[in-house]
Amino acid sequence: MAIRDCQRLTPRSYAPCVALGLGLANGTYAEELVYPDFSIPIPAFLNNEHKDVWLQGAHRGLDRATYQDRDGERLLYRGQHGQNFVFHNVEFKQEMNIDAWGGEGCMERAAKLQRVEPIHPAPAPQTAVIVVNTPDSWSFQHFLDRASHVITQAAHLSYNKPTPKVLTGRRPSGPVSALWDRMGYSDRVHETRTQTHAIQAASLIWPCRSVLIHPYLSWRIAEMMRMPWALNTSFNSSKKKTVMYMSRSAHTLNGGRNVVNEKEVIEAITAALEQRGQGETIELFDQDKYSDPQAAIDHFSNNVLAVVGPHGGALMNHRFAGPGTLVLEFLPTSRLEWLNFEEASLLKQTYATIIVDPVAGNTGDMVVNPDDVVEMLARHLGVASKETVAQIYPWDV
Repeated sequence: MAIRDCQRLTPRSYAPCVALGLGLANGTYAEELVYPDFSIPIPAFLNNEHKDVWLQGAHRGLDRATYQDRDGERLLYRGQHGQNFVFHNVEFKQEMNIDAWGGEGCMERAAKLQRVEPIHPAPAPQTAVIVVNTPDSWSFQHFLDRASHVITQAAHLSYNKPTPKVLTGRRPSGPVSALWDRMGYSDRVHETRTQTHAIQAASLIWPCRSVLIHPYLSWRIAEMMRMPWALNTSFNSSKKKTVMYMSRSAHTLNGGRNVVNEKEVIEAITAALEQRGQGETIELFDQDKYSDPQAAIDHFSNNVLAVVGPHGGALMNHRFAGPGTLVLEFLPTSRLEWLNFEEASLLKQTYATIIVDPVAGNTGDMVVNPDDVVEMLARHLGVASKETVAQIYPWDV
């Protein structure tokens, strides 16, 4: 639901009222987006010990959701709001290194509308821009979990209009540039991380107060990226036979969370798949082979039945695999994470996790019991998942 007017009883923190307080003329447009409440089930765990560790971590660190066990164990997401603003004939000033964590970039609490100022005379009409300078928006991982949500929240504001220039932070990596192209922003993404001068625009879209987790955003970005399973409701996934293992032994930009006994884990998975006798095979993810998102999207959409491995950016390729995929993530107790769980659930995938104490003297590397991995595959591989996302609404309708 979008609220576009500031009435007497409208909260002053809502976007239309905030816009009035900015004192900008030229017909500033603002909308407060009220996202529908929803819930998702908790992960599939190996045992109750893992479940307790995960729930305790979620209680401390997952403040955007509330745990409920009354009608099945689920996490509830309530009261989420976003804000979009469209300014006309303005200049936008930003700090250096705008895409740093904890700065003033999009989705940061310190993102400032006060950096938008009116200009005269008006710039050329074709200068339409959209601000998408989320932290580390250049990287594959944080493009997917943040920048893509910002651009999706504001996508309707540029319908039937010239494609706006996209203001990011650091220059996008090759795969991220390819994803921008896939969404229709070819040659429209501009690095602004080191710019000190103001950027002038006839129209500036500022959607920086965006929601991190919501099914609408997850499915809309899948449509914008032209995922086969998002565009075709009758997409056939019955022939998927590949279990993709995502190693962190090489090609990682940041260290840690290696599986110390990875060779034994891979051998156990291989043997288990052979014993199942259903034609399933293991594949080791090759970052160079799938550096082109087109290749990754085609393969994951059509062939990948499960994505298995330690937490890391490569595991986020599960977003290309579509509904019905098993996502089995290894998490060290020293660094529990939630985004892959949340996104997998929103995309109607089965999310399971194995939680492991890190090796002594290390903050993230793990020794994963191969038998535990085989057990989780036996329970969940190829097993149709129940409906994961449920609407929360107080009335029976």
